[in-house]
Formats: sequence, C-alpha cells, structure tokens
Amino acid sequence: MDGAISQIIERDGRRFVFLKGWNEASVSQIATIFEPAIDMMLADRPPPAGDYYFAGCADETSLLQTPAHDVPSGATCECGATADKMQQEWLHFWSILGIPPRDNLIRYNLEGITNRVAEIRGGGWSESDAQFIITASIAHELYHVKNHQGMLCVEDGEAHAYDCQCDFMTRAARLFGVPPVFLEAWLRQTRDTQRKHEMRLRETHPSWGRDP
Repeated sequence: MDGAISQIIERDGRRFVFLKGWNEASVSQIATIFEPAIDMMLADRPPPAGDYYFAGCADETSLLQTPAHDVPSGATCECGATADKMQQEWLHFWSILGIPPRDNLIRYNLEGITNRVAEIRGGGWSESDAQFIITASIAHELYHVKNHQGMLCVEDGEAHAYDCQCDFMTRAARLFGVPPVFLEAWLRQTRDTQRKHEMRLRETHPSWGRDP
C-alpha cells in the first residue's frame, strides 16, 4: 500500500490519504490547499474516524467527485448507468494501484481546484476565503461518502448534498472570518450550479423530480 501513497494527513483518528498517479497534487499543493481545507472541515463538524482517500482523477467539469461502487448486482438506471459497468470501473481504478478497493474515495480535479483558488484570489479575496470554498466542496462530497456509496444513481440525493454544502458555508463562515458579501456571493453561485445540474438531470433522467 505504501507505494500507492503520495502523502497522508493525520488528524485525531482520521487519515486523509492522497494516492499517487493521475494528476496528483504535489506535497506543497497538499500543504497549501488541501491541508488547510481539511483543518477547516474538522474544526466545524468532523467526519467519522477512519481513512479517506483522495485521487487526482475527477472529471474536468468537477472540482471533486465521489464514485459509486458495490451497487446491487443487475441494477440499471434510466440514464444508462449499470451496476456491472460501475463496478468494473471501480475495480479497475484500484487494480491500477495494485491494492484491494477501499471505501471513502474522493476524486479531485487539481487544475479545477487551483483555478478556483486563483479566481478567488484574483477577485481580491484572501487565501483563507479560497480554502473555505474548497472546504465547502469537500463537505459536499463527504455527504455522498456518508450517504450514497453503494447506490447506482444518487441524483435525488444531490440536492441534499448541495444543502449540506450551503449549510456548512452559512454555519462556518463566522468561525473562519469569511466576509458576509463573499459568503452571499458564493451561496448564490452554489445554488446556481445546483440549478444547472438539475437541468442536466432532467435531460438524462426523464423521471427525475416527478412525484412517484
């Protein structure tokens, strides 16, 4: 396992394990972006103790993603997703590393994250403000880790994950000295992203949002 690890951040019974390969964050990027974000998250509402894995292979359209796995065999979705294909992708990912599959995997898009930090800093805001937004995205994915692993399509849960993200921002802003005008702007942007996501869902999941 050690050969697959780039770096580990240990905090109070939790290990945040950064895996090698793909577009991986350097030691300095982990120290300047991820470590402060993880510390912010732990200062608010820490996730359960255990190991959390980060890999730099998220889609270019996302900052972070949580892959589904161990879906009930034979499950299918109207969007075309199947349990067999999803499980093959999950097992292939871990086979590249040469280790058995682990739960609590979050994929990150390093370029997207660094661009988001640069965008916020370029707007005249602080490094801490930028890390606060990355932390909010991690909170979103940790909601999926806690509630949606093993589910084929978690689109109905996506709204709850956005709620969790916005709740974190609203609750923790004062704790980290986030300016109110910055908070309001990013709450609006987060909800706008959610609405765009829901528009895409209606294209790929025709029954999404309808009453059962």
